[in-house]
Amino acid sequence: DKLRLLREMDEQRHELEKQIDFERSQLENEASGYEARINELQRTIDNADEGALTQVSEEVSALQELENQRDTLNDQILVLETQRAEMKAANQAMTPEGKKLRERVETLEKTEGALCPLCGQPLDEEHRHALIEQLSVELETHRTKYRENQNSTMQVSEQITEHKEAVKRFEEELKRLRPLIEQAGKLQAQYDAAQKAASAIDETHLLLHSVRDVIERGDYALDARNRLEQLEVQRLELGYDPTSHD
Repeated sequence: DKLRLLREMDEQRHELEKQIDFERSQLENEASGYEARINELQRTIDNADEGALTQVSEEVSALQELENQRDTLNDQILVLETQRAEMKAANQAMTPEGKKLRERVETLEKTEGALCPLCGQPLDEEHRHALIEQLSVELETHRTKYRENQNSTMQVSEQITEHKEAVKRFEEELKRLRPLIEQAGKLQAQYDAAQKAASAIDETHLLLHSVRDVIERGDYALDARNRLEQLEVQRLELGYDPTSHD
């Protein structure tokens, strides 16, 4: 009977030791998981590049300002093109008016009779010269206005050309904007993830320390350990020394 009891106790001890080893293995796996998580979080932190994010963000801001300037120039081009069209139309309308004035002056200059060739009323020499002078002044004013319109049209055309060249240069620079925005988005996502990882890694370190402390103190499988101690007491009471059979 004593030997039978001892065999049963050995079997119980074996099962309890297996249970203790299993729980220790579970804790070690948990600790390994925390260590892997810490390594992963650290890689996330290391992948973040705040300097690159700042630089790319500044480039994006500068290009967005350039984009605004381009849009402003395009708006100005539309206004200038409208002005140029109006001035060209005005000059086209002035051409026949100027032609009529010139013809009237020439007709009066060639007139020798006593009647006005323009209206058929009596016209003496003094009045004829006065009328020629009046029409000549109107013709010169007309021509001056025409030339001013022409000069203004040329100036506006030059402005339009300059603006379009600037827009073309801006467009070339702005080809970089979309890729930079995408890059900034990725860098921002990495930075945000790093911020979260920095917070999570501290918490994970605490969890790892807690698990390791439990393992070092043997503060696990307490029920199995208590039962194992009781079992050892019972074995001693039977007068059995396990070391003599190792």
